[in-house]
Amino acid sequence: MKEIDSLPLHNPSYGSAIIGGFNLLKRKYYSLAGSLLVLMMLFGVGFVIDLLLNRSLPSYIDLWRFPLTLWITMLDMGLFYILAKAIANNPWKIGNLFWAFHHQEAWVFAIIYSVIASILSIGLPTVTPGQKLPSDWLMHAHVLITLFILFFLEIFAGYILMLYSAYGVEIKKAATLSLQIFGKKWKWLLFPVVLSIIIFIAFLGVSIILGMLAALLAFVFKLSGLMPIGKIVLVIFFVAILVAIYITTFIWMYASMIIASGALMADEN
Repeated sequence: MKEIDSLPLHNPSYGSAIIGGFNLLKRKYYSLAGSLLVLMMLFGVGFVIDLLLNRSLPSYIDLWRFPLTLWITMLDMGLFYILAKAIANNPWKIGNLFWAFHHQEAWVFAIIYSVIASILSIGLPTVTPGQKLPSDWLMHAHVLITLFILFFLEIFAGYILMLYSAYGVEIKKAATLSLQIFGKKWKWLLFPVVLSIIIFIAFLGVSIILGMLAALLAFVFKLSGLMPIGKIVLVIFFVAILVAIYITTFIWMYASMIIASGALMADEN
């Protein structure tokens, strides 16, 4: 598969991968925003259907994880494809979100991954609609072990999908390259954790500032006697901010991960 040949081979560091993702965020935020909005809506469709299935047939709640995971995985590949185009300053279109749906190899891997992830998830506590999740569910050893396995499986599969979607590496070779995160290139196994912490800290600071701004707006509306209108404005404000944060997170995190995944193809001295 040679549909993407624009991302050069490189051997990034943690810093260069994170900065590279942030630079893409600065350069392409507005042009990528439309695709990310559509992606969020498509994810939403999947979750709504999953919720309806869980409510109508709660006894099969474990079964419905498979189609939802498959749907998200296929769309993720389309997102990685678009981000790779953006990193290389090549044109893309919103329809590229369905890029993976046209490739048999993508379907095969996504189905295998979704089956494995769904089977492993059976070990997690589940509740039918109207029930509450047990408060001590994290205290069970099998739950912790399952979450531990799923965590590393998701990282491993993520690198495979990015090498396949962003660099055009065949699935089998991508899987072989990605196995290096459990060996000589183990530091990239920890990269998603480090990246998540950095992004969380960045957004924590932004959230504090936005919270202060929201409190100031509420005070102004209350002081002016326009609180009914103010509530509507504040709701719109928070929804817009939430969507912007999601878009920012998707672009920064996954662009950084795509750049980082290039290290799995680079030779080290």
